[in-house]
Amino acid sequence: QIMTFSEEEFAKLRQVYQEAGQGQVFRFEDQLSKQQKAELFANLSAVDPVQVNKNFASIAEREKEQATEVISVFNGQTKVIYEAPPDEQAKYRANGLEMIRNGQVGAVLMAGGQGTRLGSDQPKGMYDLQLPSGKSLFQLQAEKIQRLKSLAGGSASLPWYIQTSDATHNATVDFFKQNSYFGLPPKDVFIFQQGLLPALSLDGKILLSSATALAMAPNGNGGLHAAIASSGALADMCERKLQYIHVYGVDNVLVKVADPSFMAFCSEAKADCANKVIVKTDPEERVGVMSLRSGKPGVVEYSEITKAMSEQRDPQTGQLLYSGANIAQHAFSVSFMKEVACSAFLPFHVAKKAIPVANKEGKTEAPGSINGIKMEMFVFDVFAFAKNMVCYACKREEEFTAVKNKPIPGQHVKDSPVTARMDYSAYHASLVAKAGGTVLPSDTPEKDAFEISPLVSYDGEGLEQLVKGKTFTAPFHLA
Repeated sequence: QIMTFSEEEFAKLRQVYQEAGQGQVFRFEDQLSKQQKAELFANLSAVDPVQVNKNFASIAEREKEQATEVISVFNGQTKVIYEAPPDEQAKYRANGLEMIRNGQVGAVLMAGGQGTRLGSDQPKGMYDLQLPSGKSLFQLQAEKIQRLKSLAGGSASLPWYIQTSDATHNATVDFFKQNSYFGLPPKDVFIFQQGLLPALSLDGKILLSSATALAMAPNGNGGLHAAIASSGALADMCERKLQYIHVYGVDNVLVKVADPSFMAFCSEAKADCANKVIVKTDPEERVGVMSLRSGKPGVVEYSEITKAMSEQRDPQTGQLLYSGANIAQHAFSVSFMKEVACSAFLPFHVAKKAIPVANKEGKTEAPGSINGIKMEMFVFDVFAFAKNMVCYACKREEEFTAVKNKPIPGQHVKDSPVTARMDYSAYHASLVAKAGGTVLPSDTPEKDAFEISPLVSYDGEGLEQLVKGKTFTAPFHLA
C-alpha cells in the first residue's frame, strides 16, 4: 500500500530534513518515478531527523559522563537461592506457583535475533538443537510454560509476550500459527515487534540503503520498554493485573521460563527490578557484571572494569566482589514498566559496522570496511531508574548455557549448539540421578543427548516414579 502525498507535503518533508542537516537523503529525488517517490516519502515520514540528531549528540555526552563515572560494587539485596535451606527454597517455589495460579506472572521473550552466527537465517527461536526430540527453542520454552500452568493448577493463565524484530517477525508469527502455538491458548501469546533506528555515518548522517530506503537497524533489546508500551502489550499486562514479568533472551536453552522461585523472591522483596545472575568465579571471564555506576545499579561490561577490580575478593568468603554475571534474565514489576515506558531515556551504545548503503546509482552495495554506526539500547540500562533493585543468583549448570556460535567439526567452540546440548543433557541426567535413576552417556556425548520433556518435569519434580532404579542410555527423550 503506497502512501499518497502532495508535492507540497513532499517539499515540507524535504525542508524538515534539510533544516536538520540531513538533506542528503533526497539526493536521488530527481531520478525517481512517482511510485519510488512515494516509497521515499513513506520511509522518511517514519523517522524524525531532529530526534536522530539528538540521539547522535547524546553519544558524545554519554562518553563524557562515562569518563567521570565511578564504578563500585553492587550493594543491594542479593539472594543466592541454592544456598538457602531446602524449606526456604520450597517456600519460594510454592509462593511463585501461587502467583501463577492467581494470574500475576507473565513471561517476556526477547527473540529479535536471527541465527546468523549459527549459519541460519531463521529466527533463533526456530533453531533445532538436534536434541533427540527435535524440538526448537520456541517449543521447549512453550512446554515449560505448559508445565508451570499444570503445576500451579486452577485455571492459571501465564501470558507469553514475544518481542521480535523486523527480520524475525513474520517468520515467528507463521511458525507459531503452523504449530498451533504449541498447545498454548493463542490469546495468551502476544507477539510484537521492537523498534528500528536509522543507521548513521561516522559523522552522524542518516544512511540510505537504496535510492528510496533508509538503512535501518533494530534498536537493541533496550527498545523492549518502549515496544511493550506502543504495541499494546503493557495495556494487556495491566488489564490482566500482572504483578511481575520475567524477561529473558531466546538463546539460553536452560532458561527457567517464569521461574516461580524468582518471581516469589521479587514479590517478597517488593522489587522494581531484579537481575538473575550466575556467580563468576574466574576474574578473566568476559561477562558483564552487576555493579553500581555512580551509585546507581547497572551492568558493567567486562571491558569497563580494571584488572585490579575484576580480581578483588571478599576477605571473608574469598568470592569475587564483581561476581554477579549478567545472563540476560531480568524481572520487572508491571508498575515499574509503566513508569519507565513513558519517561526513561536509555543511553545509546554504539556498534561500528560495515553497513550496506546506496551507491552512486542508488543500488545497495556492501562496503569493504566500517562505514557507519548502529545505535542500540540495552535492556538492563533501565536498572538505573529502579528505587528497589535486587539480585538473585542461580547455578550456572542448572540455568545457563548459550547458543550463539556455529559449531566447527573437531573443535571445541564455546557457546555453540554442541556445548548447549551437552549442558542440557548433563543437567537432565543430574535430575534423574537425584530421583534415583541412572543415565549412561553414549560414546559420542557431543552428539547424543539425554533430555526430559518439559511437559514431564519443569525442573526435576515428579521424576521418581518414572526413573527410580532405572537406567537410560543417551540418546534418549523421556516424554
